[in-house]
Amino acid sequence: MRLWFPILVPPLATLAQQSVNYALVALECQQQQRLPIHAVAAAALLIALAGVAIGWRRWEAAGVAPPADSGDQRSRTRFLAIVGVSVSALMALAIAAQWFTAAVIPPCIE
Repeated sequence: MRLWFPILVPPLATLAQQSVNYALVALECQQQQRLPIHAVAAAALLIALAGVAIGWRRWEAAGVAPPADSGDQRSRTRFLAIVGVSVSALMALAIAAQWFTAAVIPPCIE
């Protein structure tokens, strides 16, 4: 069950970060405070990195050999762990890109 976290939660965190940041732009322009957007991005990045760590630990526990075609429990665990690490790392990259964009481009361009 722990292998579903790195596959499902980091993409949801990425989408949540983007949605919450869009909602926070009006507040940021009104108060000239950028901290909430950075806090949301940092929390989402921590979730994605936790997914990478969980997937990586599960992969090492199952053995770092490539998944075999046998379809046994160990092969499935290795496959899901590799998928979890890949998905979580990709989402961490997407979150970092969105955070960089929010840090560089001011939201209150008139």
